[in-house]
Amino acid sequence: MTGDCLGLFGGIGNINGQIAESGKVMLLAANGVIASNNEAGGICGNLSVGEIYGCSFTGTVKGTEAGGISGNAGQYTKISQCFFAGDVQGKYNAAGICGYSPFRVIDHCISIAAVTSDEHCAGIVNSGYYGTTNCYFNNDVYDVKEEEEGKGGRSTLQLTSPDFFEKLIKDEGFNPDIWTKKANDKETGIAYYPSLGENNAVGVKYTTGLLFERTDNATPTYGQDITFNAKALVNFATDGQPISAEDTEGSFEIRIGDTPVVSAADFKNGIATYKAQTVGETIFTLVYTGTNSSFFPEQTTKDLTVNINPALLT
Repeated sequence: MTGDCLGLFGGIGNINGQIAESGKVMLLAANGVIASNNEAGGICGNLSVGEIYGCSFTGTVKGTEAGGISGNAGQYTKISQCFFAGDVQGKYNAAGICGYSPFRVIDHCISIAAVTSDEHCAGIVNSGYYGTTNCYFNNDVYDVKEEEEGKGGRSTLQLTSPDFFEKLIKDEGFNPDIWTKKANDKETGIAYYPSLGENNAVGVKYTTGLLFERTDNATPTYGQDITFNAKALVNFATDGQPISAEDTEGSFEIRIGDTPVVSAADFKNGIATYKAQTVGETIFTLVYTGTNSSFFPEQTTKDLTVNINPALLT
């Protein structure tokens, strides 16, 4: 769709440049490409007076002022409980939810937007000091440098976590009647963002893996401590770029053969120490139990071979 002042609705509360009666757009889901010579939004190009509630758009939005939901928003407007995923390109202003609004009129929205502009970009809205209420954007996709707005940035791992969604509903005022969170698919490696209805769920592909290494390269001797560093990594393919994050919901254990030699309780921030009780090449197996993880399968393992010298004769 291309032209002047575009969205699913070109303008709300504005007829031929004149302020009209307030309008309300509710519970719509759309996808596609919106391209305008002026304001552009996935739902509305120019929100002069009125409200956009519980709407989502997935796709691309381009305009002089471009937003995932609305190109701009006036003083007597409201954009609430909305979701956008895709990319936003603006000449002057571009943002994940609303390209520009010098008013605090946006609340309880989520943006998974790659944002670009010749001048001003934002995760949610370009609004000066006015800001938003309980809105979040993916800072893996778009990294905001401005401190105040940057507080709304969350990682892909956080945004696709069931714990984060539970917090949105219980503590942040997101409406449970319209928001849902499709369960992450561990078998196929797809994590899902919160969405306005499960049929509108947006997923991101991921793989999992373990980092298992020693903290130094010196050859240990029987009876000496060997210190290991372990991490459970979730690797997302976000906007074509690999994003690595650490999963902390599971638990580690180290074994030699079938015998546990380092327990989960021995790990502190992924670091654990073992007093060498073998000589020669010893295979240590890191076991990550992902029963409580939103991303890892039940159990993942990785081996590390360490050559241990015999103790010196005295």
